[in-house]
Amino acid sequence: MICPKCSSQERVKNGFLKGIQRYLCKGCNYTYSKPFRGKSKEVKRKAIDLYLEGLGFRAVGRHLGVSNVAVLKWVRTAAEILRAQLVHEMPTQKKAIKVMEFDEMWHFALKKSQKRGSGWLSIEKLVP
Repeated sequence: MICPKCSSQERVKNGFLKGIQRYLCKGCNYTYSKPFRGKSKEVKRKAIDLYLEGLGFRAVGRHLGVSNVAVLKWVRTAAEILRAQLVHEMPTQKKAIKVMEFDEMWHFALKKSQKRGSGWLSIEKLVP
C-alpha cells in the first residue's frame, strides 16, 4: 500500500479508527487507511435493474463480474428498504395504486414468513 499523498511505501501502523487499521507515512507524516472495499452504488443499482428485467442472480453476477450471493444480498436489502417505505407511507398516502407488478414467486413470499427464495421485490407505480 502506498501513501495517497506522497506515493511513498514507507509506513508504520498508527492505531485504529472505527475498527479500520490506520497507517502513518514516514515520508510526509500523513495518516491514512486502506481504501474502501466493495462495489459502488451504481453497480448495485445496475444489479437490481437487471434482476427486475428478469435475469437470475447468477446471470446478473456473471454480467457484472460479482458473486451471485452478493446480488442476492443487494436485492434483499433493496426489498426490505422498499417494504419499510411502503409500510410507513401507504396509510397516510391518498394516491391509488393503478399498476402493481410482482415477481413470479410472489405467492411463495407471502406464504413464507422466513426470508428465502426470490419474490422479495415489488414495483409499483403511484398514479395521482
